[in-house]
Amino acid sequence: MNGEGSKAARLNTSPKRKRGEQAAKLVAGMPDTAAGDARVTQDINVLALVKGQERYIFLYDDDHKSDALRTLGRFASNPELSFSWYDAAVLSQRIRQTALEQRAEAEAETVPAKPRHQRFKLPLAE
Repeated sequence: MNGEGSKAARLNTSPKRKRGEQAAKLVAGMPDTAAGDARVTQDINVLALVKGQERYIFLYDDDHKSDALRTLGRFASNPELSFSWYDAAVLSQRIRQTALEQRAEAEAETVPAKPRHQRFKLPLAE
């Protein structure tokens, strides 16, 4: 290489990283923080599947959820992987469920709690 290699080429030559971590970061559009390209300032979602000796680990942030879903489809359509369409369906359902839960939590934080109403109004004793 002439030093102007792509981000993927730089990642593949890094001896400190495992191949699966590289693929998950590249595919989900995550910044390459180990090389010092960017800082992670938001939460990262981790989705993992273990099938026998194979481990599929997907890292994605909320902004790249659709990229992670597309990656599941690409992995399922790859005949060289044991990753099936069923696996893709289960994991994509989990991604969507997590997004709904996060949205509900965010809404719960923004909506002020309603005061608890007393069942009976009793006169205050002085």
